Amino acid sequence: MADIVKIEFVKPKIPEDWDYDESVKIGKQLFLRWKDITIEMANHFRIAREALRSKGGKPFQKSYARKITRVKTWGDYCQEVSSIENKKNARDAFNYMLRCAFPKELDEKFDKEIEFQDRSIIPYGENIYFLSNKIQKDRKGDFVIIKKDDPYPTLKRRSWFFHEDGREFTLREYAQVQTFPDDFKFVGTYNTIKDQIGNAVAPKMAAYIGQKLKGKTFGDLFAGCGGLSYGLESIGKKAIWAVEGKNQLAKTYHVNHPFTKLVISDIKELNPKEFELVDIIVGGPPCQGFSLSGKRFKNDPRNKLYKEFLRFVDNLKPKEILMENVKQIKEVEKEIISDFKKIGYKVETFLIKGEEIGMRQHRNRYFFIGKRNDN
Repeated sequence: MADIVKIEFVKPKIPEDWDYDESVKIGKQLFLRWKDITIEMANHFRIAREALRSKGGKPFQKSYARKITRVKTWGDYCQEVSSIENKKNARDAFNYMLRCAFPKELDEKFDKEIEFQDRSIIPYGENIYFLSNKIQKDRKGDFVIIKKDDPYPTLKRRSWFFHEDGREFTLREYAQVQTFPDDFKFVGTYNTIKDQIGNAVAPKMAAYIGQKLKGKTFGDLFAGCGGLSYGLESIGKKAIWAVEGKNQLAKTYHVNHPFTKLVISDIKELNPKEFELVDIIVGGPPCQGFSLSGKRFKNDPRNKLYKEFLRFVDNLKPKEILMENVKQIKEVEKEIISDFKKIGYKVETFLIKGEEIGMRQHRNRYFFIGKRNDN
């Protein structure tokens, strides 16, 4: 590879007689000359970008405490070509050049064509829809070496599990920890897929608790990637509609539930009366705003989404409800039961432990099951 010559840019001085109209005239000429050169350059780099994204890059190894195998990424390519020290800055500069060089509508068409294409990327296996090869460098979370037949600790969105030989779990292996079947498809970057898996309701847990429900049809609020829906459907229930506010999560939900009506929107902007009536409303609204004493639960602004779950239930009046959350929500259990009682539901609570229902993972989740008073 030829040596790269670094170019230092000197900040130009502003002439005292600078004229706007004259500058626009000269700028147009310079832009046209620049564009002719850029198109040829951009075509070359665009091919490189898509090749690295779709084929998994070029494998290489780096030696740390353990050997970790990864692939050359688009960011690596940009850094090597440009000699920009910061990889993110290099990638951003090249991506900006490509956006300038190609019409927006062509880029959108191209991205849509490859968006749901099954990209088998070694070592991450089949049915992982990789949109980039980004490898996380800042690893804050739980590092655990898993020995053969060891139980898994609770998988979080920022956990790192390793085999005894030093290999990190693949995305498919993380999904298996959460009891997702191998034909369950994920859409996103490496990090967003890992987030989806770590935050999901484990399908096995959803199927277990779902047996306490008599209804057959359901709507899923805060649907995420679809773990709760998938588990309920595995025991014969049917997802009629789902609501998810994050586009990346909605893509994963859609490819696994193509016949379910999916609404991608901020739930606060939706009218429940526009949704089809179902037997059950399910979901896991975020409730991060409560303290251990529960005193702040009702007033904390982060709990508005829990109130949206109540609003949908109050308007649609399903026969049953199922709400899932972390076990710490038990601290405000009485307040939640009281809220549902006010809108006509009798609620029971269940702490489900993964290892007690046949999961290999130590995962505890709290479930609220409500029955309408006249049901």
